[in-house]
Amino acid sequence: MDSTKASLVNGYSISDGIGAPAQVIPVAPLFDRVTLKLTGANALARNKIYTVTVTAIADCAGNAVGSSNMARVGLYEHIDSFNIVVNEILFNPKSNGVDYVEFYNRSNKILNLKNAYIANRATNGSIGSITQLSAEDYLLFPQDFIVVTSDPSIVKRDYLAQNPDAFLTVSTPSFNDDAGNVILLNEQGNIVDAVS
Repeated sequence: MDSTKASLVNGYSISDGIGAPAQVIPVAPLFDRVTLKLTGANALARNKIYTVTVTAIADCAGNAVGSSNMARVGLYEHIDSFNIVVNEILFNPKSNGVDYVEFYNRSNKILNLKNAYIANRATNGSIGSITQLSAEDYLLFPQDFIVVTSDPSIVKRDYLAQNPDAFLTVSTPSFNDDAGNVILLNEQGNIVDAVS
């Protein structure tokens, strides 16, 4: 983004009467995101989903923001057992395909996948191959799905993707065709869900 235009508070509007943020801080060095700061009177409420709409923001070449100018936001909560569940595992992909795991947020909470880890259990029972789902904040909203795979483009090539934006690129543990398991852990290392 053009960092000067990106820092204009009137270029952003938050739903539910909050309106423009008090301050906008473009995040260096890439300027591909901003931090919105609110005043105490306009603080976000827990368990509420808001929409941020962006207008009059452009990139360095002068290209204005297009029709994908809205994003959901909210305050996330701690991930507890069964808040997120394993919904589907593809362990035997098509030739030249990749494995994937689909997770579902069955709770009424907004959850941060930065605080979740995929793993599997070794034959001796120990949990290994622990991998963080996202190095950055990634909100999973109530009743939303997310597909975790090493190459989303291959999954989208081989299968119908109802929501092509609901993918995370993660180096998943190996899923053998004959037997295996997937485990989802929270930030404390507690098991959120596990499927054999």
